[in-house]
Amino acid sequence: MSSSPFKPTISTKVLDHLVYLTPPGTLQETCNEFREIGFHVLQGGTHADGLTANALIVLHDHVYLELINFTRPASDYEPGSTPRLKRDSHPWSESFVKPGFIAFAFLGTGSLKPDETVSAIINQRAMGQGLSPLYTDEKLGGRTRMDGEILKWLISYPKNGSFSDENNLLPFFCGDVTARALRVPVTPPSNTEHASGSSGIAFVRLLVDLKPDFQNLSTISSKIDAVLGRKSVSASQTELKWELETLNGTIQSYLIISLPQNDEEREHLKQNQNGIYEVGFRTKNGSGERSKRTTHGGKLSWTV
Repeated sequence: MSSSPFKPTISTKVLDHLVYLTPPGTLQETCNEFREIGFHVLQGGTHADGLTANALIVLHDHVYLELINFTRPASDYEPGSTPRLKRDSHPWSESFVKPGFIAFAFLGTGSLKPDETVSAIINQRAMGQGLSPLYTDEKLGGRTRMDGEILKWLISYPKNGSFSDENNLLPFFCGDVTARALRVPVTPPSNTEHASGSSGIAFVRLLVDLKPDFQNLSTISSKIDAVLGRKSVSASQTELKWELETLNGTIQSYLIISLPQNDEEREHLKQNQNGIYEVGFRTKNGSGERSKRTTHGGKLSWTV
């Protein structure tokens, strides 16, 4: 019998959402672009810090895309002022990331009980594998919906900065304190119906540029194993793949980490940090495989 103090039923491999950053003040333009691609976009709200606002694309598997922007450009704030310093230190400010897909989140527990926090569960696994702790303690976050409903959740980020080259390959965790249905409106059913036929996430593919800090994929693999609590289902010298879960588990979803495979992908890594390169969607319209790039470089692919 395991001596672990943590509840064995707690999963740390449930894909929750993907974050797509758009430049300050351009959220509605991005919403319109995604609508033209064939997605049903829902208005979100303003986050608790007042710095960012979002819109949502909710899928049938209950995963969603978060379209997000800063409500005001940095130039609107007085240099050196407390509000400007707060904005500049935000993990998604232009100082750290470029627009496009910048992060992905797994579902947390929404609990601060010692045996239920995601950070403690994963850090114990990591240390059991001879690794350092991987996640920060949970912090309270939230936003106010357009209808005034106040949402609250707990966030845990990878340690040592959310957007280092290696930490970009790890998810952050978002666990609801208020009901998830308030944050992710999967009803009415029309909320998850999309003209593109997109029904769920087939895969999230991240590109990695091997540097002196990690010259092969083994160190990355061990960290993802600790996060998910499971081994990869396939591994080679150029690509790793793990099975993920979703709340509406009718669609198989994968996390893929790979080295660049062509000149386009190598050029992408010259211009960007390690991280999300491609998001694949399952489609139920039988139109076969296709792909499209968004204005800010996100690659979207569809497969039956």
